[in-house]
Parts: sequence; structure tokens; C-alpha cells
Amino acid sequence: MSYDDSDEESSSSEGPEGEFKYDLHRFIENIKAAGSFSTFGVANEFMLPGLHVAGVGDISLPISESDARRMIAESKQAPFGKGNETVVDLSVRKTWELESVEFRNPKWQGFLDTLLLNVKDNLGVAADIQAEFYKLLIYEEGAMFKSHRDTEKVPGMFGTLVVCLPSSHQGGHVELRHGKNIEHYHTDKMSAFDISYLAWYCDVAHEIHPVSAGYRVVLTYNLTAKSDLVSANGLDEARAEFKKVLEPWRQFNNSFLMSTLSHPYSGLSLCNSFLKGHDARRVKFLDLYCKEDDQIVPLLAKMKLHAEILGDDSEDPEVREKLTVYDIRFTDGVSLTFEPSKSLIVPFSCVLEGNIWRHREPNKQYGGEYCGNSNASIEKEYHDAVVILVKASHLNSFLLGGNPSSIRTELYVDKLNKLLSIQSKSGLAKSLLAGIYSICATESDSYKGVAAVCAIYQQRADLFSQVASRLTSCFEEHSYRALGRLIDVDNAVVDLEDLSSIFTRSASVHDVWTNSRAFISGANAARSSITLLSFTRSVVLHVLKIASTVEKEDSTALKGILLELEGEKKAWKSFTLEAVKCFLERHADNASFATEFFLQSHNVDSPVTRSVVISTLPVICKGFDLKSIILPDIGYSSSINSHTMQTFLSMVRDHLNESIPLVLEKILSQAANLEAGHFWGLIRLLLKHDIAPSDFCQSLTTLYLTDAIGQEPSKPTDWARSAEEGKDVHCFTPTEDCKNCQAVKRFLLDPSLEKQTFSNEVVNSGSYGYQGCLEIAKQDDSGWLITKTDKYWKKKHSKWSEQLKEFRTAMTGVGEGILVRKLGGEKDKILNGECILHKPDDVSESGSPPAKRLKVSA
Repeated sequence: MSYDDSDEESSSSEGPEGEFKYDLHRFIENIKAAGSFSTFGVANEFMLPGLHVAGVGDISLPISESDARRMIAESKQAPFGKGNETVVDLSVRKTWELESVEFRNPKWQGFLDTLLLNVKDNLGVAADIQAEFYKLLIYEEGAMFKSHRDTEKVPGMFGTLVVCLPSSHQGGHVELRHGKNIEHYHTDKMSAFDISYLAWYCDVAHEIHPVSAGYRVVLTYNLTAKSDLVSANGLDEARAEFKKVLEPWRQFNNSFLMSTLSHPYSGLSLCNSFLKGHDARRVKFLDLYCKEDDQIVPLLAKMKLHAEILGDDSEDPEVREKLTVYDIRFTDGVSLTFEPSKSLIVPFSCVLEGNIWRHREPNKQYGGEYCGNSNASIEKEYHDAVVILVKASHLNSFLLGGNPSSIRTELYVDKLNKLLSIQSKSGLAKSLLAGIYSICATESDSYKGVAAVCAIYQQRADLFSQVASRLTSCFEEHSYRALGRLIDVDNAVVDLEDLSSIFTRSASVHDVWTNSRAFISGANAARSSITLLSFTRSVVLHVLKIASTVEKEDSTALKGILLELEGEKKAWKSFTLEAVKCFLERHADNASFATEFFLQSHNVDSPVTRSVVISTLPVICKGFDLKSIILPDIGYSSSINSHTMQTFLSMVRDHLNESIPLVLEKILSQAANLEAGHFWGLIRLLLKHDIAPSDFCQSLTTLYLTDAIGQEPSKPTDWARSAEEGKDVHCFTPTEDCKNCQAVKRFLLDPSLEKQTFSNEVVNSGSYGYQGCLEIAKQDDSGWLITKTDKYWKKKHSKWSEQLKEFRTAMTGVGEGILVRKLGGEKDKILNGECILHKPDDVSESGSPPAKRLKVSA
């Protein structure tokens, strides 16, 4: 179904399903309803209101010119709403208003109630209504109010009542528009001695035309509904006919259908008590029918069509459309929203009326500005209210939408649980919870957690036990938090062995510890007890004793477990530390985990944690990984984790001195794998740390020179030039036997030739002029002169010299005293880069001597 391209004015389509939708739409549309969007009447006989205005006094009827002027003297110009502001603009609204008004005749209210009966009947409002006085308005000559709609000023407000008091005037008639319907109500013809009244729904556009003479004085009231809809008469035959219309729906796949309402409604008024006219009659009928036939559930919702017309000047631009419903409620107004910002995408085919947007102006429109060669995209929004008929067996899937996540499903389950406390909804809520359980209990572990929550809401220990037995690993964390909130361990509605098993099914220390924390956090919102803490500790200790595998993320859990021991009783602390010791011994060969634990915990100010960190040092040293210790764990950075490395080296020195040579040897063997910036950071750190002896520092700095800076490029000794800077020598259309390519290559590789003249054909056939070692110049008409140079060597040598200079500057910044102590007699040689300087007998531009490796001693 397309917003612009469809010619359908109804939902009819070929085949039985189309016929069914058409019949259903026609039936709903023809449900008997009386009422109009507005009403007007005249009361030839009326009760005097006993009108009294503060600052003026009693006002007699008919209202005289002098009384009208006196009231105006006490009045103020009436404002109107513009966006989020209230403004006074006499070009839009020119009216006087009074609020301090009293009705001193107690019989006036009885007369008003009589008017309300007529208004209720003529507007077709099913609920009882009441009128709340708002303001007295005075329209003198020239007064008017341009077309506008009334806002819903109080909860439950659905319309406005205007009582026109006897006061002679001319003009000032009221024009009302709703869709294609227009009404004109004239109050001036009987204004001298009679009371007239007008009423309309809030969403009706209306305009008060200018008063040409006299004073038009009116009382305005807010109309509100105050009780549920009354039962409709003669529903039996209609119900039987409706059942017959619905019968074919069983054979079709669509699980829900929607019918648009005639009026828009705010959240507060999206309820059968506040529906208007024909909407109220239709929804009331559907509601009463579905209470007898529990196979269908009627809902109310807001519907939005978002149409994006892509920026295009063509006659047939691309249109992208999305139809959604949101703010879904039962017909009595009870909300079913469990994610406030969430809307459900629905197919266009579910709208019984078909393309209702084709000839409508959008409620909102954005874009369309001219941008360069085309217009910007135009976005249009159309807003409606709908009644939705959902097959009861598909209500869960409809409300959840397609492929809901486990956390979204759990939010929905929480919403259903709240409905259990509403008497009129408890039966349906129980049925929906049972349906969710039956689906989730057989799904993945993530959804089994939702099933467990459902079991608790239904107070079914047997269902909880079934979920626990089917669990393969663990639920999502949010489910443990919910269960912690719902289960009182001191008085559990489930078997504690089943409860324990939903934690210990997983053999991951991290999972069990994280889930136990989530369980406690949920419980702390409602209760806390010694039993709760003992329970969660027991499941953590269990996994520490049995875990056969270990992951890096388990280090976080181990850190948390140890931190919780601070301040605990000696017996419990000893018991936990024994379990931790068993766990570490079981995984004594896993240096990756031990290193991660060190990184997580080395800064923790806890004697218990520090003692465990020290116990992992032998494992870390044996499988030492330099990058894991010194490199930042977030993104790329040229700096290193100096503090972490210093702490590690100091701990090794203080508690495992015999492993220092091993660690230093591993550092030396892995340093060359570092980026140059990280390598230099490591050198700077170790030059300042007392763990690194002189011979080690000499080896490390020598390695940096040869690896990060490299051998000094040697100057060419003859005129042989190979391809340089990754550029090969070839023409534009190279082949294996290309004469032009071969001629240039022979020249380049000849050590005795410095320059040579080539023909125009050769030079113009390739990219030889871009070779880094060549210069090319026009000789004469006979050709081009190509000359070999040492530009490429000069470029490489300049870069190398700059790197060596930067190294010397950085080393000098460390401090003379440190360099003398750490580099000894090799200091000057290292600073001068002697190990990478070009030797006279070097003839090659490439190749570097092997890194100097000295024996490392403690």
C-alpha cells in the first residue's frame, strides 16, 4: 500500500480476504450512532443567572449598553495560544474577557443541566457530561476571533459550551468546520431577549466573525465527561450480525486489524469514557461484543504515517513510508505501554479504510527547500487515533512486535504483572503471562530468564523448577536483577536448590559473580538479609572450586570477590581465600589471566588483594608478555602505562628477585615488536628504574638504534641505480619484450653511465621522469637527456640523521647522571649511534648489523 500511488479508497482487494475486510469496515462504519461535531439551540424560556461581576455589581438581563461598557472597564484583552506561548494579538483575536463572575441564582445550575442534556444527545456523547465555567467574553463592535481550535484545558475535556446572554448585537456569527462539513450559527437574530447556546468538540475549527453593532456577551464552559459510557440498546441483533462478519477471519493470517476514529485524541482522552460521537458508539459496541467473545481484544492507540518524499524534481519521486502505532491502551484507558518511546511498525494492509491519507493535508511537514540542482527531501506526518482488533491468541506477539529482545520481553512481563492487580484485567494478564512462559521456557537461555520471572509472577514453583532444569549456562543479567527483587531468600517460594542451580549451571567465575551481584542489587531495593548474602557467597565459592576453564574477564570477578572480603570475619575470609587459592593453582599455567588480574588489581589498596596479586607473579614472569603490561587498553596512544610497568618491576624485585633476569631477557626479546614511540617510553622508564642493570640498558638502547632508527644509508659508489621508492621502471603499456623499457633499464643498471640521451618516443612512452634518482631535460629536437643523481640517497640520509638527532636529544633529557650510571663507558658511543653509522667498507644501501645482545645479569 502506497501513500501516493494507491488509487484505493477502501481496504477492498481481490479475493476472499479483501471481501472480508470490506465487510468488516462497512459494518463498523455503519454501527448506529447519533450526533454531530457541533450543536446550536435557542432557549425562549430560561432561568436568570443572577449575574454578578466583581467591580461592577449585579448585571440585569437583557444587558444594557451601560452595563456592557462597565464590564469592559473591568476586563482585559483575551489572549490565545501560539505554540508554547500565550499572546495578545488584536489582528487574530479582539475580545474582552472576565474571570471574576458569580451566578447568584441557585436555580441557574438546573437550567444549565437541562442544556447539557440536549448537548450530550446532539453531540452523541455516550458518557455523562458536565460544564465547568471558564470565562465571560464581551465582543464589542469589530470584535472577532479568527479560525482556531480549543485546547483541552482540563483532564477529560472534550468540548466547549457557549451560552449567549440576551444582549442586542448584529454580526458575530460562528463558523465551524470539521472535515468537509461546515456549519454557520447566528446568535444575533434572537439576541435581544433570548438565550442561545452552542457546543462543539475541541478538535473542531471555528471562527467568530466580526460584530458589526452592539455587544455580544457570552459565558464559556469547558465540557468534560465524568463517567463510563452507558449500555447501547438493541445490541443483540447487531452482535449476531457482527459475529457472522468476523467468521471468515479465522482462515486468514493477519492477527490484527485497525479502524481509524473520526477524531484525534490526547493520551488522557484515549479512553471510551472520553470518545466523541460516532467514535464512542463504535468502540462501545466493539468493547461489549468482545467481552462476550473472548477470542478478540479491542485496543485503542495513536497511529502515525511518516512519509519521506526524496528530493527529486521528477514527476514520480521515490517515497518512503512507515506506518506505526503507539500509546496502546485498553478501551477503558489502561495503558499497555511498557517502553514509552517505543512504537510498533504495522503493515498498511491492516487499515480497514485503506488509503485514508491520499486527499489530506499532513499534520506536520518538514523540508522541501531548494538545494542546488534539486529540492531537499520532504517529510510528512499524518496523525490519527485507531481502534485495533487483535486475535486474543496473538495479543502477546502484537504488543511485543517482531523478534523482541529478552530485556524488552521482560519489561512487557513486568507490565503484565502490574495488570494482575487490576481486577478487570487480571484474568487476561494471567493468560498472557502463561503464554509468554510457554514460549520463553523453550527458547535460548536469555529468554529462559524471562520464563523464570513469569513463573515467580504466577507463584508457580514447579514452572521455575522446569526452567532451572532446562538451563544450559545462565540467564541475562537483567533477569537475575528481577529475580532478586521478587524472591525473598528467607521465605522463598521456590526450592533453594533450583535457585542455586540457575547460578551454578555456568562454569564461568565472571558470570556467576556478576549474576550474584545483580541478584543482590535487585534484592537490596526491597530487602536485605544475612541469608541472602550467605546464599550468593555459596554459589560464588562453588564455581571457584569447580571452574575448569578461565577467561581474562574472570579477573574482574576475582578482584570483586577479594574486595568484598575487607572487614569480613576471619573464618569467612579464610574460607574464601582457600577457594581462590584452589582456583589459581588450577590455572597456574595461564599467564594471560594472571596478567589481566594484575592489571585489574595492582592499584587496589587492600592487603588481601595485594597478597593474591603477589602470588600470581611467578605465573606472569614465566609467560611474560610485554605488550600486555605496558600498552594502553583503549585505542592507540604513543605513551605507555609507565606506572603499571614500574609497579610490576618493583613487585618482582621485592618479592621474586630470582625472576628478574628472566623478565629482563623477555623484555629484550620482545621490545623490537613495539612501535617506536612505545619502545622509547620503555627505554626511558627502565633507565630510571633500579631493576635494570647497565649491560641490559646498553643492549636495550642499542636494539632501539638498530631497530627503530636503522643503519645509516650508504652513499652510492657508482652509477648503478635500481628502481627506488617502490617505483618500477616501465612504459604506459608494458610487455615482456618492450624495447623502450629494456633500454631505460639497461641504462639504470650500468654502473659506468651517468647520463644518456633518449628519443622522444622512449621518453613519451612511460613515467621515467618520475623516477626518484633521475632528472630529465629536453636536449633538442633529437630527444631528451636523462641524468642519474643521488637525490634518493640524500633524502633517506636526511631522514635518518633527523631521527638520530631526536634520539640524542631525548636521551640527554633523561639526565647525565642517569646515563653515566646506566650506560657506563658505552654512553658516548650509544649517543653518537656508532653501532648504526656507515662503515667505509659498507657498499650496500640496505641491510643492518644484528642487534647487539649482551648477557643480562641481575
